[in-house]
Amino acid sequence: MIRRTVTMIFCSAAVLLAGGGGKADSVIYQTEDVQWSTYPSAQAVKAFAFNGAILWYTDGATFKSLNALKKKLSEEPSVAGVNPADVTCMAADNAGAFWFGTQTGLVMMTAKTNTRFTAQTGLADDGVLCISAAGAKVWIGTAKGASNYSAGAWRTYTSKDGLIDDKIKCICTDDPGRTWFGTEKGMSSFDGGAWKSYSMKTGMSWNDTRALGFDRKTNVVWAAVGESDINSWDGKEWRQYLGIQSGITSIMADTKSRIWFGHEGGLIKFNGDEWVGDAGKLGITISQVSQMLRDAEGNLWFGAEKGVIKMTNPYLH
Repeated sequence: MIRRTVTMIFCSAAVLLAGGGGKADSVIYQTEDVQWSTYPSAQAVKAFAFNGAILWYTDGATFKSLNALKKKLSEEPSVAGVNPADVTCMAADNAGAFWFGTQTGLVMMTAKTNTRFTAQTGLADDGVLCISAAGAKVWIGTAKGASNYSAGAWRTYTSKDGLIDDKIKCICTDDPGRTWFGTEKGMSSFDGGAWKSYSMKTGMSWNDTRALGFDRKTNVVWAAVGESDINSWDGKEWRQYLGIQSGITSIMADTKSRIWFGHEGGLIKFNGDEWVGDAGKLGITISQVSQMLRDAEGNLWFGAEKGVIKMTNPYLH
């Protein structure tokens, strides 16, 4: 196996905020509190996942892994038999396993074994479109339904079971234990026993759901729908925000319920009153954001044009 060390780039907030005034919303980003770390890639990051001290990511050409304890970033041409060019999505579950979704199946990598799953071994379809690994269950979205992996077994759900459509474009799980599925025909939620579906007929501004996120502090589900709309569901009603941003790929809530939206051109953030998209106010110039995650310490992670970028929790108090 070929392995070579890649240089890590660490940037202070003072450098990245130059000319921006150092302010985003009502929070002052001070260099002693907030830092940015960039783990570089030659091309735009397609997918990443972190679990504890380990970060895996790929730009489609190679895989890179960061061992934070050893402070070493390494590069490999393939991982667990997976070709980086085939990767569509990645996730890490709470048991320490990394999941690699590809165009030809799914691979679960643990410290001891690598296991490949296909339509012949339980998946709804070989082409994996999205993964959600929140909690004890792993959900896989495909063009032929959603497959759930729990206790070592697969179960697939389709429109015959209650999904609003079989092609699953995005998935997220909320705190009450419901899993949400975004499709071209609307959204469905599943609590383990019953399905509910939502569309323009029930208050959404558009059916085509392209990204999903959940704010655990407010218990609100956020969705990017249509070409540029954003909708939110608080359990009682939909709120529509029209014409906000095109090309949204991912949604993330930080610890203060600022909602971040990654898109092809960069980032936009909603603080409850205004939409902030200016790089100076956000604190970073970034583009081609494919994925965003928040870790247990409140740090924010972005997969972007030049690598995976980590922002230390800006809300320490």
